Amino acid sequence: MPLCYPTSMSAPVVTPQGLTAKQEAFAQAVASGLSYSDAYRSAYNVGPNTPGTTIWDEASTIARHSLVSPMIKELIATAQQ
Repeated sequence: MPLCYPTSMSAPVVTPQGLTAKQEAFAQAVASGLSYSDAYRSAYNVGPNTPGTTIWDEASTIARHSLVSPMIKELIATAQQ
């Protein structure tokens, strides 16, 4: 039986590199020079009352992701050429 997702919980759209749109936005933001925390704030829905430690923890986890980390390196290398 195929998986069915309710509209509010639909599967995230994935790029050809296997990243979600938010992961790709995060990688692009880091490659453009933003800190991990600022890149996380720009790519994800972060509330104004979200503790800085939570943002840092989440941003650090995403930056170490097996698909995100190489994308960041690739984007930085491309920008330096």
